[in-house]
Amino acid sequence: MKKLFKDLFNSIWTLIGLFITWLVLEGETRNIVAIVLVCGFVIWLATSKIRNSEETKNT
Repeated sequence: MKKLFKDLFNSIWTLIGLFITWLVLEGETRNIVAIVLVCGFVIWLATSKIRNSEETKNT
Protein backbone atom coordinates (compact mmCIF):
# COMPACT_ATOMS: atom_id res chain seq x y z
CA MET A 1 0.00 0.00 0.00
CA LYS A 2 2.91 2.32 0.75
CA LYS A 3 4.28 1.84 -2.77
CA LEU A 4 0.87 2.64 -4.24
CA PHE A 5 0.74 5.98 -2.41
CA LYS A 6 4.32 6.73 -3.40
CA ASP A 7 3.47 6.02 -7.04
CA LEU A 8 0.37 8.23 -6.76
CA PHE A 9 2.40 11.05 -5.20
CA ASN A 10 4.98 10.80 -8.00
CA SER A 11 2.18 11.16 -10.58
CA ILE A 12 0.21 13.88 -8.79
CA TRP A 13 1.18 16.75 -11.13
CA THR A 14 0.13 14.75 -14.16
CA LEU A 15 -3.20 13.96 -12.53
CA ILE A 16 -3.71 17.62 -11.58
CA GLY A 17 -2.98 18.66 -15.17
CA LEU A 18 -5.44 16.13 -16.55
CA PHE A 19 -8.09 17.30 -14.08
CA ILE A 20 -7.58 20.95 -15.07
CA THR A 21 -7.86 19.96 -18.72
CA TRP A 22 -11.14 18.21 -17.95
CA LEU A 23 -12.43 21.34 -16.19
CA VAL A 24 -11.95 23.60 -19.21
CA LEU A 25 -13.63 21.26 -21.69
CA GLU A 26 -17.31 21.46 -22.57
CA GLY A 27 -20.09 19.17 -23.75
CA GLU A 28 -19.49 15.72 -25.19
CA THR A 29 -15.73 16.15 -25.19
CA ARG A 30 -15.80 16.59 -21.42
CA ASN A 31 -17.75 13.33 -21.05
CA ILE A 32 -15.37 11.40 -23.29
CA VAL A 33 -12.30 12.73 -21.47
CA ALA A 34 -13.89 11.88 -18.11
CA ILE A 35 -14.50 8.30 -19.23
CA VAL A 36 -10.94 7.99 -20.54
CA LEU A 37 -9.50 9.43 -17.30
CA VAL A 38 -11.52 7.10 -15.09
CA CYS A 39 -10.66 4.06 -17.22
CA GLY A 40 -6.99 5.04 -17.25
CA PHE A 41 -6.97 5.49 -13.48
CA VAL A 42 -8.62 2.09 -12.96
CA ILE A 43 -6.09 0.43 -15.28
CA TRP A 44 -3.27 2.25 -13.47
CA LEU A 45 -4.54 0.94 -10.13
CA ALA A 46 -5.02 -2.58 -11.50
CA THR A 47 -1.47 -2.72 -12.87
CA SER A 48 0.13 -1.24 -9.77
CA LYS A 49 1.06 -4.65 -8.40
CA ILE A 50 2.72 -5.63 -11.69
CA ARG A 51 4.70 -2.38 -11.91
CA ASN A 52 5.84 -2.56 -8.30
CA SER A 53 6.90 -6.21 -8.54
CA GLU A 54 9.13 -5.32 -11.52
CA GLU A 55 10.74 -2.51 -9.52
CA THR A 56 11.63 -4.84 -6.66
CA LYS A 57 13.12 -7.40 -9.06
CA ASN A 58 15.33 -4.75 -10.69
CA THR A 59 16.81 -3.49 -7.40
